[in-house]
Amino acid sequence: MRDIEASTCVQFVPYSSEKFQSYIHIIPDTGCYSLVGEQGGVQVVSLGQGCLFKGIVEHEFLHTLGLWHEQSREDRDKYVQILWHNIQLGMEDQFARYRGDTLNETYDYESVMHYSNTAFSRNGKPTIVPKERGKGMSMGQRYRLSNQDKTKIRKMYGCQGLNSSSKHASYNFIILFIMCIICFYCY
Repeated sequence: MRDIEASTCVQFVPYSSEKFQSYIHIIPDTGCYSLVGEQGGVQVVSLGQGCLFKGIVEHEFLHTLGLWHEQSREDRDKYVQILWHNIQLGMEDQFARYRGDTLNETYDYESVMHYSNTAFSRNGKPTIVPKERGKGMSMGQRYRLSNQDKTKIRKMYGCQGLNSSSKHASYNFIILFIMCIICFYCY
């Protein structure tokens, strides 16, 4: 969360029932998940067992902020091939394309929102293969936000005067509100 705040104008603040009607409710449910974009009211983000790693937490919060999986972009077939025969039965929907706004950003193999090349594999073989040789080496990384991840959030929320080296932005609005059930899930 701190990286998102440091590189965008998004600010996460503690929940207060007097001030906010929409907020994020973090729970330790089974798996890691969030709906995409603000839903209104309570928005659940699950950070269950195996989810408490920086990149995974960032991935789920970027869903909450409105980002979809990179390999689900409408134009993804120009950049990657989905190997449907290697995907676990019942998980095919994780590779569906969506008709969303790419925010005029190029395909980002290094996005924290991109699946790894063996995501949901039924046989250990690749499910996603980059079409351009030498690309996609860090596909599926969960270490940091990519520069394009930051740029997309800035564009979505109208952040002004922020660049990839910005560390101290002046926040002019608060968009998400957090109520932490278990304190160690906050920061």
